[in-house]
Amino acid sequence: MGLYRNVGVKHMHMVLTWDHKDPEDYRAAARKYILDNYSTIQFVPSSVSKIEKKSDSHFEVHDSNGEVKKFRKLILAIGSSNIYPQIQGYEKLWKKRM
Repeated sequence: MGLYRNVGVKHMHMVLTWDHKDPEDYRAAARKYILDNYSTIQFVPSSVSKIEKKSDSHFEVHDSNGEVKKFRKLILAIGSSNIYPQIQGYEKLWKKRM
């Protein structure tokens, strides 16, 4: 769906029942579980450009595809990214266990 902090990592640690498994397999299983069990949830590959609160139970969300969608509830989530130190080779090796 997007760029992930652990891109290139071959296996995860510290995630119950998913230790030493590929993070992409975990993401795919999580998305499948959510879509199979919650009919009101969608995954949409776009960015939010604007949110308008029309009332306590009415929001309009404008996305990067130019669409406006109306919602009663809104959950805001953020991601994170890495900023690597300026050490030659660090970005390439950060995901490897030494």
